[in-house]
Amino acid sequence: MKRTVYLLFALLTISSSAFAQGFYFRGGLGYDFSMSGETSDGNGTPLSGSVKNGSYTQTYSINRVSFGTGLQANVAVGYMFTRNVGIDLGLEAILAPKSYSFSIDSVNYGGVESSLTYTQKANNPVFLVPALVMQTDNEKWNIYSRVGIVLPLSTAMTQDQIIQNLPGTGALTTDDFTFKMTNSFSVGFSGTVGVKCSITDRLKVFGEFNFFSLSVLTKTSDISAFSENGVSYSTKYVTGGVHKVYSKTPVVDSNANQQVAYPNSFSHLGVNVGVSFSIGRQRSPAKKVENDGYFKKKSHGDF
Repeated sequence: MKRTVYLLFALLTISSSAFAQGFYFRGGLGYDFSMSGETSDGNGTPLSGSVKNGSYTQTYSINRVSFGTGLQANVAVGYMFTRNVGIDLGLEAILAPKSYSFSIDSVNYGGVESSLTYTQKANNPVFLVPALVMQTDNEKWNIYSRVGIVLPLSTAMTQDQIIQNLPGTGALTTDDFTFKMTNSFSVGFSGTVGVKCSITDRLKVFGEFNFFSLSVLTKTSDISAFSENGVSYSTKYVTGGVHKVYSKTPVVDSNANQQVAYPNSFSHLGVNVGVSFSIGRQRSPAKKVENDGYFKKKSHGDF
């Protein structure tokens, strides 16, 4: 009886220190899909969609925009304090951000009827994501979650304004103005739920769903390139609107160099797969000491 009680106590002790504790590294690839988002900028110009001008009407087709959409990669280092709780410091980068366009089929530009197209996207945004980790404690399969904050490290954007005169208004001319835009710093929130499978004691594969909630205010806009009919020219030939500052309390005058700050959404829903590698104490399976359903007497070297 004493031997049985001792064995049960030993097995419970082994189980209590079973799951890996210590550092781990992970890396993955995935895709982020638009979640909520904005429809227009501070001037009321839609960010994505189109406007068609009729004889007496205008037909709008407006879409919501999130600049945190596209193919992404992520890496992280973490530390498990116990079998079930740890911390995670992740870095996510959008490798191929989605581009958004808005077009107006007929607008008066310099006294000439023209079409106008705005195209913009984020320039490979990067986010730092510290989070709390919670997970189950099983041998093969485990469910986990992460809850944390989103700290944007890079949210710069590029906007192209393409203006082309309509047929019947003279020689076809296409002007392309490229602007570099920066955003103010802001803090967002993130959540992740996933499942992982142990391949070895240290190597695991995982799949997960995640969401980001982050919106940043436009800070500055500066012209960076100008071309006409495919030929590049110096931006010194461009006058008016070459540099703009956005704030919550602007002083707007005829030069329009100050504008009202407007939000740009980087919120998204994502799917992600990858691998993780643990460094620390690993699960040690308990030895079976039974024979035909009866506990056998310990020999030298048995637990």
